[in-house]
Amino acid sequence: MRTSLTLLALTLSLTLVAGPRRQPAPQTVHTHLGIGYTLRSLCGIALTGGGSYKQHEAELQLTIGLQSSAQVHWYDDTGVWLSTMTYKQHSIALRYGYVVSAWRIATLTPQASLAIHMLTEQGGEGSKSYAASAMASTAAIGLRVAVPVSPNVNITLTPHYAITLSQDARFRGASRTAGFSAGGFGLTVGAMIDM
Repeated sequence: MRTSLTLLALTLSLTLVAGPRRQPAPQTVHTHLGIGYTLRSLCGIALTGGGSYKQHEAELQLTIGLQSSAQVHWYDDTGVWLSTMTYKQHSIALRYGYVVSAWRIATLTPQASLAIHMLTEQGGEGSKSYAASAMASTAAIGLRVAVPVSPNVNITLTPHYAITLSQDARFRGASRTAGFSAGGFGLTVGAMIDM
């Protein structure tokens, strides 16, 4: 009995001296990488890298165009044919998001972004290039839905709508003729890994 009381007194003394065990501070800064396929007027592969602090999130996304446009025929002012080309659209976007809901089944993140789009020519006929490196810019809003499939991996679905802020004459001419645009509705389906 005396031994038990002695051990109890010793334990209480150590607890008072050492104090309660501290819990590790929750991690509030996270980084992530993502890959997906963007469905838009000219589709492509989307590569994303970003970070978040509490509910705020920033991302940089590069979209590599895979789909070629319809043929674009270029003529001079007198109507003489000059060349025929097809185009792919590549984009780089800076995005801000704010996590509004985080459930076990999904996380919802409204997003706003600014993007620059550039055209590259695919082989055609004719000797002169008319819209290579043509550029446009857009602003977009979207909503990313992330569904966890493991502790660090999410399947993502991100619909968005973009409006065109600016486009040079070459981008305007090629997009009108081939029937694509920098703006409009889009959807990115992919996977995101929390680092």
